[in-house]
Amino acid sequence: MELYEAIREISKQYGIDCIQKENFFNMLSDFQAFKGFPACRAIVKVVFVQGYGGKILSNSIANDECWETILQQYIFEVVQKNGFQENLVKYVFQSIAFGIGWTSEIPQNPQLSTSSPSLSIRIHKGNGQCDDGLLPYNPQFDLFHYTMPSADLFEEDDGYEYHMRKIVESDLYRNCTYELPIAIGYNENHELVMTDLTKLPHLLVAGATGQGKSTWLHTALASLLCAKHPSELKLVLIDMSRLELNFYSIIERHYLAMLPASDYPIISDSKQVDNTLNSLCIELDNRYDLLKAAGVRNVKEYNLKFCKRFLSPTDGHRFLPYIVIFFDEFADVIFSEGKAAEEPMTKLARLGCSVGIHMIITTKCTINKIISNNIKSCFPSRLAFRVASSTDSRLIIDIKGAECLRSEGDSLFTDGRVLLHTQSPYMSSEEINRLTRYIANQQGYPTPFLLPEYPISDCGFDNYNEYIDGMNTIDSCFMDAATLIVETQMASSSLLQREMKLGYARVGRIMDQLEEFKIVGPAVGSKIREVKVKSIQELRMIFARMGLI
Repeated sequence: MELYEAIREISKQYGIDCIQKENFFNMLSDFQAFKGFPACRAIVKVVFVQGYGGKILSNSIANDECWETILQQYIFEVVQKNGFQENLVKYVFQSIAFGIGWTSEIPQNPQLSTSSPSLSIRIHKGNGQCDDGLLPYNPQFDLFHYTMPSADLFEEDDGYEYHMRKIVESDLYRNCTYELPIAIGYNENHELVMTDLTKLPHLLVAGATGQGKSTWLHTALASLLCAKHPSELKLVLIDMSRLELNFYSIIERHYLAMLPASDYPIISDSKQVDNTLNSLCIELDNRYDLLKAAGVRNVKEYNLKFCKRFLSPTDGHRFLPYIVIFFDEFADVIFSEGKAAEEPMTKLARLGCSVGIHMIITTKCTINKIISNNIKSCFPSRLAFRVASSTDSRLIIDIKGAECLRSEGDSLFTDGRVLLHTQSPYMSSEEINRLTRYIANQQGYPTPFLLPEYPISDCGFDNYNEYIDGMNTIDSCFMDAATLIVETQMASSSLLQREMKLGYARVGRIMDQLEEFKIVGPAVGSKIREVKVKSIQELRMIFARMGLI
């Protein structure tokens, strides 16, 4: 809840007069808007202790010119006496006046004018109330004392030609206007190659073990952490190797996003990966609803409109930070979860770019089952490290060449249009620890960024064990048959006989069991049975409740 919203709620509950009472600050302190934000809390306390809140009300009948003069005088006095930043003091004053004016039914109250270039408070002598003149919202105000990481956190000479400090100190990195800047590496002319992740909009990284994929992943993370404020960026870190991304667990209250019920911000369990991806799909759908209601086409336009106060939080609107999913070794999840994991991944890849959700996935397994045509179509931008053969190279970047790369960190990058030969910079574990500790030691949010809860559907039964106890033994091919039927959406006995090489009588028993668990419908003459389960995720829930997985 923002400052003016807290004032609005208190004013509704207790009345305008309560703002001039001594206990107003105590009431305001109970709101989440002030918990964890000591700078804003201190300014509000000073404003009301020194009586400026009452002066704002008492001077509300003054003319416009007098009001501007008085306001500037108030701000100057608070800044000079207490040493606060002027922009923060101005933000507090306007929030107070906006909260009072928004909730009061009495005319002649302080309102905010859209006509003033300085966005100062003016008086409107009428009953009409407006809410579109507030000082532009800056999400960085939520963490007043946060300082962005600098190049001093990285070693100047670590024995490598290309290192992270060289990137952060470069003019290209410091002056770039990219929404999500990613350092790819250095080209053959020793020039830094950078790209905007929002333009890619997703990236597939593949190569043999020990060729620099993980080192590059840390470089990409550092590129974002040194460029984006915690209010503008949230990270979902999926680490199937269980060791590579643990460095970043300590910055959970600054940059990380996680499920509400999770105990640890770094995801390494395949079932939790499935739930997280599906939760992100819910967040994706929610964001599309917000963009549709706001009448914009992408998240950048939406946030700009929200910051200019054209969208009200009371209508459900909120600032939408970019969400970047780093998925290390996604092949492990594809092997264990199959379509259940691939379906939400492809949905996020197809639809996520417009609402600020982007993915970077890595794998050392270069086979068709992992880097399928479906994955390749959703990830036109790819980064290939050295592989064993030209066949693997063609699978990753559609041409040979990755098998000829020499040193560790040598890579080929394509964004779907051009192919570049780059050398990835090096980043040591000590540098990663230094960066994450620097961030963790600063003021953070009360909690990590919480993703929507992913509901587990009922699937039609209250207790599967009762059905299993009352039936004969489940056929050993039951799961394979159910998966084949749901994937093809064809409940055909002849299909099972042909694909699974089963006899007629056994297929009949399997179809009866599938019908019993409401995976398929009853037989209707010679027609094909109806398939009642429409997705692999729903089928896996049925298997779980049956105790089969």
